[in-house]
Amino acid sequence: MNEVDQWFIDKAHPLDALMRQVRAVVPGPDSRVTESIKWQTPTFSFKGNIVSFNPSKHFVSLLFHRGAEIPGDPRASKATEG
Repeated sequence: MNEVDQWFIDKAHPLDALMRQVRAVVPGPDSRVTESIKWQTPTFSFKGNIVSFNPSKHFVSLLFHRGAEIPGDPRASKATEG
């Protein structure tokens, strides 16, 4: 068990299942992406911080630390479709 696993156990967040699904998707197949606890929340990193959870009681949000460095057109992303 790592520190992020322990965070999920200790936090007992109401949206635990959803956050665990996001946790499984964020690093994807890239084993270079690591996870740790920074700022008291799970954070994914590769050559610097990529994204952190920003949980609230009613929704799960992600804080992208280097969003401007992500290549491509953000309007083409399914994540931005409303």
